[in-house]
Amino acid sequence: MGLRLSIGGEEFRLVASPVVLGAVAERYGSFVTPATGTSRDRDPITIEIRCRPDRFAPAYERPVEAHARESAPGEITLAGAVCGHYSIAARQGSIEDASGLGAVDSLLRMALSAALPLDGALLLHGAALRQGRAGGIALCGASGSGKSTAAAALGAFCDELVVLRPTENGLELYSTPYWTGRPFRARCAAVVCLVRGGAPGVVSLRGAAAARALAPHVVRYVAVERIDRAVLGLLCSIGSCADVKLASCPEGDEFISFLTGKLRFEKNAA
Repeated sequence: MGLRLSIGGEEFRLVASPVVLGAVAERYGSFVTPATGTSRDRDPITIEIRCRPDRFAPAYERPVEAHARESAPGEITLAGAVCGHYSIAARQGSIEDASGLGAVDSLLRMALSAALPLDGALLLHGAALRQGRAGGIALCGASGSGKSTAAAALGAFCDELVVLRPTENGLELYSTPYWTGRPFRARCAAVVCLVRGGAPGVVSLRGAAAARALAPHVVRYVAVERIDRAVLGLLCSIGSCADVKLASCPEGDEFISFLTGKLRFEKNAA
């Protein structure tokens, strides 16, 4: 049996038992799509989930730690708490003896991080927020920068991973299911990199400076030369075409009011 998911312009086809697919459908909710058509005229990324029925826990858990490496050109192996593989060229992977949804999430994230750069998009640590009627803002930040605080206060469509896709008409922003994400796609009005400390202010970056600010937020689970070259090219493209900002934010109660005043976020209903 199969189940389709659409995340960041990529389509997944998951193959597993009905029990596993039911748990995945509940976990990913509105990112489940009809089993017809493909995203961006590409074959879906096919993931087979193998498990013993008596060992699979359908309750959601955080992704479990897995060690990824390129075991052969274009072939990624997962070991540790998650055992599996992913073929970059074939866009196919599998999980062996999955014990729960954490293992499924781990391979899906890894497959997204590998497939997106080769399809003209980047997976970044960030939150997706609305700006205006048809626009969005990607809010990126390291642990402790206030990204999650801002996402909760402003009703982000997701808070952990976002997708940025440069196009002829600008930059597109997609939300992801993480955490408790809701589908959202909009033209990205700005990519904001949060930092704490120093004098509060917002600085616009272009070109190489913008690419350097964004680079630490790109999600990479394994070093693959072909993918790394694509990531570098996309960082340069975003730095040239998008409004990238570095926001030094105040601490405490002034943090949210600073963001809303400087960046014109709209609070979204949960």
